[in-house]
Amino acid sequence: GEAPHITQDIYTLGALLYNILTGKAPAEKDIVPPSQFKPETPTGLEAICLKALKISPSNRYQKTEELIADIKAWMSGFAPSAEQASFQKQLKLLIFRHKTLSISILASLLIISCLSLFYINSLKEKEKQTRIQRDRAEKALELYDLEKENREKIAKLGADYFIKQANQLVTAMKRDMAIELLDSIPQKDLTAKQKRSMNAVYGRVYVYKQRFQAAYKNLQNAEGYDSEFLLEIAREYASIKADDDEMLTTEQTVKILGQLNEYDIHQAHCFYRDQVLRIPDYIEQVALIEKMTFINNEWMEKVNIKLTVEDGRYHLDLSNNPTMRRWVPVRQMPLTSLDLSNNGKMQNDFSVLYNMPLEKLNISGSVVNKFNFLKKLKHLKTLIVDPQQAKNKSFKEFSKGLEIVVVK
Repeated sequence: GEAPHITQDIYTLGALLYNILTGKAPAEKDIVPPSQFKPETPTGLEAICLKALKISPSNRYQKTEELIADIKAWMSGFAPSAEQASFQKQLKLLIFRHKTLSISILASLLIISCLSLFYINSLKEKEKQTRIQRDRAEKALELYDLEKENREKIAKLGADYFIKQANQLVTAMKRDMAIELLDSIPQKDLTAKQKRSMNAVYGRVYVYKQRFQAAYKNLQNAEGYDSEFLLEIAREYASIKADDDEMLTTEQTVKILGQLNEYDIHQAHCFYRDQVLRIPDYIEQVALIEKMTFINNEWMEKVNIKLTVEDGRYHLDLSNNPTMRRWVPVRQMPLTSLDLSNNGKMQNDFSVLYNMPLEKLNISGSVVNKFNFLKKLKHLKTLIVDPQQAKNKSFKEFSKGLEIVVVK
């Protein structure tokens, strides 16, 4: 019954992290620290998790940026703010982050101290001191070379890790974050293979964004996720439009969705999620939604779909599709009315409606077992159901306050 707040999402992220660390869901109260289940749990990561799961919202992170900052700090070897680490702990982490450099500094200090001591106490042994200084200087040089080699190895390992993370961000529809991450990787010490891997990720993003000229340039020297296939796509559509700031026509966009799906349905999903948001005319979006619905329900021969607009209000008729299971492609539309009636095998994924200004919903004749999704539809006024749905215990619980229309 409370108003939505970002701290609720913070709690959810904390619960997800808790499950990752322990394999368990956190208790509602008196949360057991993850280290009691997994003693090897890093202290900093546990502190981040527990802060996100604070019972009082005011004690949690107040912004996702704060949570992200702590995660990045922990990944980079720093103590996150949630840990409230002591000076000794922070000093320990500093030394650990720069272990080789710390050893070099300590060794250098020892060398200087020893040389000074020898110089003060044994001027008569100047020649001997010179030999000692030369020997130690050579050892310091060897130590420096070893440190440099280790830094290069760490840099290469880090680049591989961040390239992999960027690829995962692309898959998770976080394309801009992926580009930002790739741009932050130092280019100086990258191997040729790492550069090709980065080009593959850049190329993926640019294909999904219809920037085919940039995609083709990167994918020509790329190695990784479906690079050869995406190179052919980039080559074909770079010849169709020379300006990366222009958009493909709706017909061309539908065509490329089909090409991507023939290769891998995941490629079609990635491309679709970017493109449907870039079309300001929602009537034009219908062709893409219809195509994506076919892709998600490949056994269907026809999709009944019709969008009507009246006084700036959108009504989508997606009724009488008895074999349709997945209807999630409609997720980004600003619908005020939606007809999902007589869709017998439709999956109950109503989360796609949560951000819509939906006022009227028809689900009569469709299989719906749980109605708790209704409490998330803040603008809903009218709900159309069949007699069997109206008898459902869950329906009675969550339909209060709505205008109910029962149809046979």
